[in-house]
Order: sequence, then C-alpha cells, then structure tokens
Amino acid sequence: MEQFVDLGRWMDQYGALLTERQYSIMSQYAYENCSLFEIAEREGISRQGVRDIIVRAKHQLEQYESKLHYADRLEQVRRIMEQTRQMVSKADMQDCDRLSVLRSLDKIEGIWEEDDGI
Repeated sequence: MEQFVDLGRWMDQYGALLTERQYSIMSQYAYENCSLFEIAEREGISRQGVRDIIVRAKHQLEQYESKLHYADRLEQVRRIMEQTRQMVSKADMQDCDRLSVLRSLDKIEGIWEEDDGI
C-alpha cells in the first residue's frame, strides 16, 4: 500500500517529466488502480509492454525523488503547517492575531500548491 502512496506522490510531483505514453499508463496504474491487463486493452499493447513501461517509469520517478527529495520535503512542510494550525487553534491569543497567523499559513500553503509538480 505504501508503494502506491509513494508512487502517487511521485506522479504528482514528477509525472510531467515522463513521456505522454508513460504518463498515461502510469496514471491508469497509480490513480485508477487498473490492472496490467486493463491498461494493455486500453492502450492496445501487450501486458508485458505495459509492465515494461511501468517498471521504467517507476525507476525514473524514483531517481527524480532520490536526487531532488521534493515530494518528501513537500510532505514535511504540509505536516509542519498542520501542526502549526493545531497549535494556533489552541494558543491563548486574540482572535484577530489567530486569524492573521492562519491567513499567513494559507498563503504559504497556496505558494506550495502553485508550485506543486514540476
């Protein structure tokens, strides 16, 4: 299961770097949970052809993440922001200050989401 979570995160971040064919097949595999047989029927190629494309594309995505660590860093930032939101909601501060901090967190999150994916 964790393998598919990582694959989905990597696709979100680096999928645009794959060829159109690789992206199409990987999207069906990672996002739609299609079997090799289903993808092969849709794409008009053999199951082995689908498997080969998936193996190569996975390897490429793993290489991007091992060099850039962008997906891991983005996940860390999201966790820290969520923890910060929780702390702010519990903090003893005036409502206007709390609202100001939460708006700032929303802006930061918006910047990250604009840059989501290469």
